Amino acid sequence: SRHAAPMQKRCAPACFAATAAALLSAQAEKLDYATLGRIRDEGLNRSQVMDHISWLSDVYGPRLTGSPAIQQASEWAMKKFAEWGLTSAHQEKWAFGKGWSLVRFSANLVEPQVQPLIGYPHEWSSGTKGDVTADVVRVQIASEADFAKYHGTLAGKIVLVQPVRAVRLAALPRALKSGRLQAGIERDWAWIAHGHTNSRFLGNMTVDEEQKYLQEMVDVFDGALPSRPKGWLGPAGSETFETPRLLGELGFTYLLDWVCDDQPFPLTNPGMISVPYSCELNDFGMWMTAIPGAVSLTGPDYERVVLDQFEVLLADAQKTGMVMALPIHTFVVGQPHLSKYFARILREICSHDDVWLCTSDDIAEHYFATSGLVSAGNPTP
Repeated sequence: SRHAAPMQKRCAPACFAATAAALLSAQAEKLDYATLGRIRDEGLNRSQVMDHISWLSDVYGPRLTGSPAIQQASEWAMKKFAEWGLTSAHQEKWAFGKGWSLVRFSANLVEPQVQPLIGYPHEWSSGTKGDVTADVVRVQIASEADFAKYHGTLAGKIVLVQPVRAVRLAALPRALKSGRLQAGIERDWAWIAHGHTNSRFLGNMTVDEEQKYLQEMVDVFDGALPSRPKGWLGPAGSETFETPRLLGELGFTYLLDWVCDDQPFPLTNPGMISVPYSCELNDFGMWMTAIPGAVSLTGPDYERVVLDQFEVLLADAQKTGMVMALPIHTFVVGQPHLSKYFARILREICSHDDVWLCTSDDIAEHYFATSGLVSAGNPTP
């Protein structure tokens, strides 16, 4: 410590002197504002940075050492250097071993229902030499001794080694933060149960699994809504043979999955009915489902199809009540090129005094009130 202070005293004047010299040098230097202006103009108006990034990240990337993509990227850079007038640019190669590149990959669940799987092969993994279809098994291997349990049982299987991860419903506070839930409550919307997500289907569930799944779902509803929903639309329309009974026990009174009539009708489960829904007029099915060889619809096509349905059902309704369901998704008909045709459809339908604009809850309640059937009820949680 006794030597630190003298050293600081000797250094301080030197540092000050160096700083002062730099300031004097900067003041003495004459800035070439014309050159600076040209540099600025080049960067702001003729920059090639984003173009180069696109070539190296989109066209030639991602790329691994020893892969064709990294060689192509190197050749592209060499060509660019030559165009800019740079000389002596060259490649320096070294022995590395085998390279690896992804040519093509896709994975799909084929049973019990077809679903695309999102995944990516691990680098330097072996190719499959064509399509592979096999049973999927999950193993729990934490030590060398665990391999003995599966000896001779995994040949020809697709093996999953990661542990099962629980996928839970979004926490209630997070759902409420958006304000949409509260806005719906204030507007007295009719809420329809649609499962946990639209990608987890019911078809292969056991009774116990489905009962747990449905109970978890209504627990969220009970904590968020003034009353439990009365209607159900299964994820992708999926059900099991037990779904109507289990929903009835939870207070549901109608299903929208049975798209087989333009009028409500009772199911064999007491107190449960089917309310009409439509696959044919569903905007998602019309616009978002890729069918090989199918002709894409236009906005006028959508308007004509919906109004054709309306005109026929309106004529039939002169003798008896008919239901026209119009399923929509804001990310489909909300697109600018479709929204004006959807608005035309609504204007036409709403212009008729003999049309009852209502919700599926309204339809179910009217059916129970006029048919003499007793609903399953909507018990207080």
